[in-house]
Amino acid sequence: MAYRCIRDELCYTHAVGPGVPGPLPIVNGKVNAEMKDDRGLYYYPNPANKQVRTYVRRVEGAIWFRLWNAQDPDLWEAHGWIPWEAIQKAAALYEGKTFDPRQAYDIELAKALLEDAP
Repeated sequence: MAYRCIRDELCYTHAVGPGVPGPLPIVNGKVNAEMKDDRGLYYYPNPANKQVRTYVRRVEGAIWFRLWNAQDPDLWEAHGWIPWEAIQKAAALYEGKTFDPRQAYDIELAKALLEDAP
């Protein structure tokens, strides 16, 4: 099990192997500066893979997500920002399948990142 830090507590839900700690984007209630770059705020949907990032932003009160993959530079341009509502609908279609959009797009982590961002 890996860990995600929201505020001051560890609560990562993505299993990536026993004893594998994930990145801690929030430390003592503050966004870790390493979790922000020129594209915006991000987290690693799979803490064991630093090649893939999920970016988050808030537009008119709604949380939006966008994936970036170092191995697939075209992904950023090919797939724009996706609102949380659309991800929820897609998750229902993927129920019971290998890919779970709720793992790549974590609403609780996104809220914490956005809330605690400077």
